[in-house]
Amino acid sequence: MLPQDVAAVFDIQCLAYVPAMVEALPLLAARLQSAPDTAWVAEQDGCVMAYLVAYPSIGGRISALGQAFSLAGQPNVLYVHDLAVDPAHAGKGLAQALLAHAFAYAHRQNWQHVCLVSVQSTRAFWQRRGFVEQTGLDQQQLEKLASYAGDAFYMKLALTYRR
Repeated sequence: MLPQDVAAVFDIQCLAYVPAMVEALPLLAARLQSAPDTAWVAEQDGCVMAYLVAYPSIGGRISALGQAFSLAGQPNVLYVHDLAVDPAHAGKGLAQALLAHAFAYAHRQNWQHVCLVSVQSTRAFWQRRGFVEQTGLDQQQLEKLASYAGDAFYMKLALTYRR
């Protein structure tokens, strides 16, 4: 993702999420600046069709909605904060391609897990990709989880690789 992609990412976010879940354009730009190596877009002919924004984190640490990323000094997971596809480009495998790219990045970092918060009834989507809901969160993390509108679930995927 490049700085000039942020406006298109914001537009896709507005199409993909309920208004309470849309994060401000300046925050999206700040996140890209803080973690540029883990923000990707799928585009064709200069048109952004989907995006994935992630950052290096610590397992069990949740990013609250609308807050800046808190990058870990010694990360052990890739935290996927946001994945969205423009509805006009749904069904083209863009989400899966972006996830494969993110998983490969995590593998190169020798991280064994990818974590995220599932929102807007996407838990089954993530479960089909091997993510498992994590419970036993401390009070601080539960409060961050509660910052998301509606049902939200902290989930983790153990990455496995063929040798």
